[in-house]
Amino acid sequence: MVRTVFIGAIPLGCLILFKRVGIEVHGALGDGLTILCIAWTALTYMSLLDPLFDNRLTAVREVLSTIRSLTDKK
Repeated sequence: MVRTVFIGAIPLGCLILFKRVGIEVHGALGDGLTILCIAWTALTYMSLLDPLFDNRLTAVREVLSTIRSLTDKK
């Protein structure tokens, strides 16, 4: 559990550390990195709190795969 909490916080922690040190990424790239770090943290913590999260994520992947295969046939 502690390992998962740490892994979830790494990207967001690095982003905050970089800003404190003075390394800032501006514009669309900075916004994208911020969104990616927040999403990583949120998904990691959701998988920790919800034991069925992996099953739900697998179901979403299967649905997306089915949609992609249907759109490829057209």
